[in-house]
Amino acid sequence: MKELDKLKEKLKLAEQKYEDLYNNVRVALYRTRIKDGKVLECNYMTVRLFGYDSKEEFLKERGYTSKDYADPNRRKEFVALLKERGEVNGFEIKTHRRDGSVLWVSIFARIYTQEGYIEGAIFDITPQKLLSPTERKVLRLVMDGKSNKEIADELKRSVRTIEDHRAHIMRKLGVDNAIELAKRVFGLC
Repeated sequence: MKELDKLKEKLKLAEQKYEDLYNNVRVALYRTRIKDGKVLECNYMTVRLFGYDSKEEFLKERGYTSKDYADPNRRKEFVALLKERGEVNGFEIKTHRRDGSVLWVSIFARIYTQEGYIEGAIFDITPQKLLSPTERKVLRLVMDGKSNKEIADELKRSVRTIEDHRAHIMRKLGVDNAIELAKRVFGLC
């Protein structure tokens, strides 16, 4: 009987390690039902990406991915592509966060028709969609910790121009300060 107890303990430990990995990975992972898009499972990064504090809150308020598509026909296209190809890489949709701010995502997914679900990963591509090439350069340099003066020197622009770019970036990404900007860019909020 001791041997069985040891095996049970090893299995429990292995399951806990897997669950920790799933929930702590810095990629938004999910599983949804094919027929209606109901979220069956997701990790903490998915919850945070959409601006929620807990999985329970996310599932209660936003439990169906069909709400996530600005254009409802995009979900039909997504599912049709999955059924045709078995997997989809880089499917882009426009959606929104809990606070109403725009969120553009790229989805990598695989369909499991027999089991009735879709599994995948979601990546935030909002900066690429909403920001100009110059704004993306300024954002990259801001995230590298450079001052407005350093950025202005590097891009051969005035400090005032860089300040304007920073203000536009923050407005477009729906943040009010540098901390929120860093959280948004690095997927922490």
